[in-house]
Amino acid sequence: MSNSARGDLERFGYVLLDEIFDIHELNSLAERLAATLRTNHEASVLRSRGQTYGSRNLLAMFPDVSTLLISRPLLEFVTGVLGCNAGLVRALYFDKPPGRTWSLPWHKDRTIAVKRNDIPSSRFRKPTLKTGISHVEAPDSLLAEMLTLRIHLDEMTEENGPLSVIPASHDPNVLSKQQPVQVRANVGDVLAMRPLLSHSSSSSRPETTLHRRVIHLELASHRELPDGYEWHTYIPIV
Repeated sequence: MSNSARGDLERFGYVLLDEIFDIHELNSLAERLAATLRTNHEASVLRSRGQTYGSRNLLAMFPDVSTLLISRPLLEFVTGVLGCNAGLVRALYFDKPPGRTWSLPWHKDRTIAVKRNDIPSSRFRKPTLKTGISHVEAPDSLLAEMLTLRIHLDEMTEENGPLSVIPASHDPNVLSKQQPVQVRANVGDVLAMRPLLSHSSSSSRPETTLHRRVIHLELASHRELPDGYEWHTYIPIV
């Protein structure tokens, strides 16, 4: 993976990595994932009127998702950004099924999954419980050292509720706000982004027959957390 991709990530807060995964490889994984979600009745699997549109704890029910980081170009990119002590700390799954679409307003990803969220701390705030897993809002200093990878199982177009981002909004030193950019992606592409990048997601068009399935991986640069906190899950990638 070229240095220019890492440079774009640091400058803009995101970069699209083209054709990281083979389409046939991803289709096979998507079929196995769909079968797992259909038969799993845990609260972490999100459903609406018979349609599955998400999972908050993908690592527990579908451990194979961690093997996606074995891909050499992707592994080289991640270690180049986070270092060799990087670890996978959370995996989510999103879909926008036809007829069951949804949207998200502008936001930054500030929460992390931890083993306990009741330890006194001046750094971690707003403890919550999501489908039985403890979460807290992390300090910006920690989030700035994290990386999100969004692996696209479907093409992302204007039709199926694409992601929009505000370039450089992750950097507190950039004072002038840039115009939003709507991201496009093909099957097998990976969007790498910093959690503090402002982003939103529009609804799919009513007439679409397209899904928009994404595997969302969150990675940290090191295992240790301050104030006695621990990641809910930490899987070293090397």
